[in-house]
Amino acid sequence: MGGGLGQRILNQVEILERHHHGNEIWFGGGATEDSLTPYTLISGNNLFGTAVELLAPGDTPFVAGNTRFDPHRVLPMRIDDASLYLIRLIWDEVSAVAGEAARQYTTFPVFPTGIGANIDGTVADVICKRPSSGTDYLWAKCKNVTNLAEIDIIIGIHEYIE
Repeated sequence: MGGGLGQRILNQVEILERHHHGNEIWFGGGATEDSLTPYTLISGNNLFGTAVELLAPGDTPFVAGNTRFDPHRVLPMRIDDASLYLIRLIWDEVSAVAGEAARQYTTFPVFPTGIGANIDGTVADVICKRPSSGTDYLWAKCKNVTNLAEIDIIIGIHEYIE
């Protein structure tokens, strides 16, 4: 293995190590740690609804010195339409529109069983690039076949130095 490639592999192993052994921080409405007050996402008519700000640059780093955060899990807490939701997480330094235009987003399905607060509570694992702590915003929006369908969520993040 060449020095350059070997060093890159070691750097990635170190990042993965910190990710899997780092703190998990959960946020609810108002970017409040350990809040049980969820963010409410509202769909359009088989379209993504308006983006809701989850985190602002001042909300990260939560632990001083961390340079990246990983929005890695979403917990649906309440739905009002018992059908498939698509949730999109978007990050950017300026706006959700700019983030989507730059394809700085990840989209994943959530299909909880039940209705209202009586849903199964399955946590959705999220895979995405790592936004920059202290500079990037994080937004979410949802899509459902029903216009104005709502889903309430809280989010879990990891932070680390990269």
